[in-house]
Amino acid sequence: MTSKEDAVRTAGKVMDAVFEKGVDEELSSLEGEELLAEDVRTIRVHAQGETLVDASNDLFKALRNKVFSEIEAPIVQMTAESVVFDRVVKNEFTEHFLGVFMPRERTRYDVTASIKVNVKYLKFERGEV
Repeated sequence: MTSKEDAVRTAGKVMDAVFEKGVDEELSSLEGEELLAEDVRTIRVHAQGETLVDASNDLFKALRNKVFSEIEAPIVQMTAESVVFDRVVKNEFTEHFLGVFMPRERTRYDVTASIKVNVKYLKFERGEV
């Protein structure tokens, strides 16, 4: 190869051979219609944490994961409308290093909640586009 331009041209040909060029396809079924949909669901979730704040944060992580698994569409927004703790258990216990040494008091919160959530999402399926 004598010049930089020849090297670039050759590399482009190699890349074209490696990656087949696709065909553009217009998805006219999605054009011109409202895609935003809204759904209100009540979801029951469970979480644990060393503090009540940690357990509450984990409740909302579990909520997000459950909503994403239930709704197979791109989610735009989730808003909690109601949060009701169904069960809260505070467990205090003494923890020992190697079963004998350095005792310390520990606390664990176990929380189950029903959360009413308003979910806004796009109406098409993830695999459709």
